[in-house]
Amino acid sequence: MLTRRALSIVALAVTVTCVTLTGCPRQTGSTPAPVGTQPQPELQASRISLKMAVQDKTCYLPVVVALDQGFYADEGLDVEHQRVVGGIEAAEALVSGQADVGVMGDAPAVIALSRSPQLKIVTCQALGERMHRIVVRDDSGIETPGDFEGKRLAIQQGSSTHGAFMRYCDKHGVDFDKIQVLLLSPRDFPEAVLAKQVDFIAGSEPWPGNVMALCKDCHEFANLSGLGNQYPLSLLARGSFVEENPDAAEALIRGTKRAVEFIAEDADRAAEILAERSGVPLERERKAMDDYEWIADLRREVVDSLKLTAEFLVEQGKIADLPDIDGAMYSAEATP
Repeated sequence: MLTRRALSIVALAVTVTCVTLTGCPRQTGSTPAPVGTQPQPELQASRISLKMAVQDKTCYLPVVVALDQGFYADEGLDVEHQRVVGGIEAAEALVSGQADVGVMGDAPAVIALSRSPQLKIVTCQALGERMHRIVVRDDSGIETPGDFEGKRLAIQQGSSTHGAFMRYCDKHGVDFDKIQVLLLSPRDFPEAVLAKQVDFIAGSEPWPGNVMALCKDCHEFANLSGLGNQYPLSLLARGSFVEENPDAAEALIRGTKRAVEFIAEDADRAAEILAERSGVPLERERKAMDDYEWIADLRREVVDSLKLTAEFLVEQGKIADLPDIDGAMYSAEATP
């Protein structure tokens, strides 16, 4: 017999579960580890307040560390942390004006730019070609990608995984429209699988790990690498915020760079910080970190991957027109 919660999952399957975006301020440490670039003294006299929408999740590790260790605070930023579920909710908060900065993957970033061309991509904090995973039930009958057709998939709408999974289907000749797609909050993936309301899920950590931790009759089918996309995870900001606060973007970049250096010098401690904030077991977080390259710049792979995602989303009819990716890239020289 299905639980009441399982029935509610089915009833809500055609909608996206949203989390109310409320401010969740967190006091950052007053004595951060002496790692990386030192804070700029001139910024301490004039502090900048901002609202940042980001999830405490593996793929956002540099931002999580920067918040936890006070690196942004050291750079003159008073950050109000708005906790969301996935990059698409960060994009929604940014586009609606509920946040000044949002941290998100490639597909949410492209969707946000298509809706709000004035947004700026301040920096990229990670590349994660192997971040997206498909987990299937052992009794699903899924042995090859062609078996997806007719099966029931749980995925978060508009997420980076959503775009990556569609590309995976395209590569393997799978008709995405023949898959029964349930658009769920990834927090509901395990129960949907256990209740046998879906045959498989697609997501990035911790969602695949959460499913396999509870469903002993499930296994990883594939990751979505090898599609020519590095799946950049970037910090986007409202253009008006950057213009009104010309020091904020550079402060975000410096704070993120300090976090990247921290991770390089003590990955185990970074994993502990992440696990403490995410609630995911330490060993899972430490293992998942290996799927990423931690950076703090806008290198060529970032631009190329975002353009690749944008072209695919236009081709699939998910956005109407190509956003101006090059024009959205932050440049200190171009800021008034």
